[in-house]
Amino acid sequence: MVDWQSGPEDVVRETWMTELPPTLQHIGLGARTFKKRAGPESKDRSLWTDTPADRERKLRERLEGKETEEKEPVPQLSHKELQMAEKVSKYNVSSRDSSSAQRNN
Repeated sequence: MVDWQSGPEDVVRETWMTELPPTLQHIGLGARTFKKRAGPESKDRSLWTDTPADRERKLRERLEGKETEEKEPVPQLSHKELQMAEKVSKYNVSSRDSSSAQRNN
């Protein structure tokens, strides 16, 4: 039995116990470093930095933005698009069979 108070003896371990196998050598377990290139942040970190007042302000801005989006007019179809839609509907009526729901009633 080892006496833990006197300290452990030098233990020599085999290499298979202390090193990764060759297939796992390059899986990113190396030393961590800072970014090498300064660039724009791709993540929104405002969750960590916003105060409650900032969150309320952003929420109000989003709600106001949604209200203005609803007031925007629906884009109008061009004359050419309207003509094409009319031709398609005429074609569907004239050359397609009635649906199975209509036939069974």
